[in-house]
Amino acid sequence: MLTAITLVSLGLLALLACYAAYTDFTQYRIPNRVSLAVLFLFIPYVIAHPDPADLYLNLLVAAGVFAVGFLFFVKGWMAGGDVKLMTVVALWAGPQLVLPFLLVTSLAGGFFAILMYGHTRFGLSLAVGRLGLNRLQAILLNTKIPYGIAICFGTFFVVWQLVSQVP
Repeated sequence: MLTAITLVSLGLLALLACYAAYTDFTQYRIPNRVSLAVLFLFIPYVIAHPDPADLYLNLLVAAGVFAVGFLFFVKGWMAGGDVKLMTVVALWAGPQLVLPFLLVTSLAGGFFAILMYGHTRFGLSLAVGRLGLNRLQAILLNTKIPYGIAICFGTFFVVWQLVSQVP
């Protein structure tokens, strides 16, 4: 049964993911306050679903995602905001959903990478420029990928799965 706390927590998680995607798209930045809000929002969710074993496993999964993400950050493959957001979403995902979350996020990120680095990006950037979508055109011509959008897709998957798992 979906409790009000569960529903509000998951709804706010989805909204925060959208905000992170928006700020990454417009500023190439995911504010720390977004990751902190996702982290603190996990507290009422855990209170509504108390199981100490699950909490420890979720913390372990988040630590693992952070460790790998930190290596990616050191190599310059990911930005710090992306790593922090993926870590706190992995906390929500736990051991059951972390691999599907990472897969959905990676597929969405790969789609954006192909879009931005493929041969069609220049033609696509001209088309969106003619439509007056100058910001999208600039992003298509840039070498950075706003990965917050991909993380948003992965987060939506986690939210959908968590809602469907509640009896």
